[in-house]
Amino acid sequence: MELADLQNIKDTVDKLVEKYETADPWILCERLNIIVLISDLPIGVNGFYQLIKGRQIIHISRWVSNTQMKLVCAHELAHAILHRNQNICHRVGNAKMEKEAEYFKHYLLRLEVNEVSKWSREDISNFTHLSEDMIILDF
Repeated sequence: MELADLQNIKDTVDKLVEKYETADPWILCERLNIIVLISDLPIGVNGFYQLIKGRQIIHISRWVSNTQMKLVCAHELAHAILHRNQNICHRVGNAKMEKEAEYFKHYLLRLEVNEVSKWSREDISNFTHLSEDMIILDF
């Protein structure tokens, strides 16, 4: 992938996060009206993106962990944003599209971590319902 491609993906993610005020892939899918289905997919298939009659759909395997689901969601969201009109059959074996989706995913999730790292002890307490004295800020 060329440096210009990486910069375009970074700019796309930055604009998306700025517009929707979140880097959480689940929330972004909701705000973008992308349907996310947790499905019984074959072993080895963690997820895929599909466009059917103008509706964007992300399928995620129910067999992966919650953490993995978020990674898959971010990766497939990348396909929904960067490769909107491409269906799964057109992407099989397309290493460039897969690398673009991986870069998008990693950059998006890095921004999400940065978002949380700016939270105060009070913010974390409100979000987690833990008392402030139980929260140790270590980042």
